Amino acid sequence: MLRNPWFYLAVVLVGMVCGYLLRVQFIEPQEIGAICTGEQPPWWCQIRHGIILGMVLGPWGWSAVALVGISLFLPRSLAPVFLMAGCFLGGGLLLMYSAKVGALAVVTGLLRGITLGQPGQKLPAYGT
Repeated sequence: MLRNPWFYLAVVLVGMVCGYLLRVQFIEPQEIGAICTGEQPPWWCQIRHGIILGMVLGPWGWSAVALVGISLFLPRSLAPVFLMAGCFLGGGLLLMYSAKVGALAVVTGLLRGITLGQPGQKLPAYGT
């Protein structure tokens, strides 16, 4: 199942749904923003603020690209773990505030998912 390219597309779609729900239910509502800018904000406002900063400043997006990039150099037994995490995070970023970097992670991840599904294929040697 982890070598089926359609599986990684499903992971991206689940990540997109989670990213959409996070954005609509937790990040964008004005009521939550008003609560978090009050005098005594609840403890979870720090988590919300960290998520927003991670989206705006980019570490979430580059983490997704890094996870997919690491999966390119791992053997076929370990690569699916990093690839699933990168595809999930990249899918969520498509609907958050880091769509460009999320798209890079998703496209690279789906291409890696296709190559994982073809065992036995070797890449040609450099210069041939």
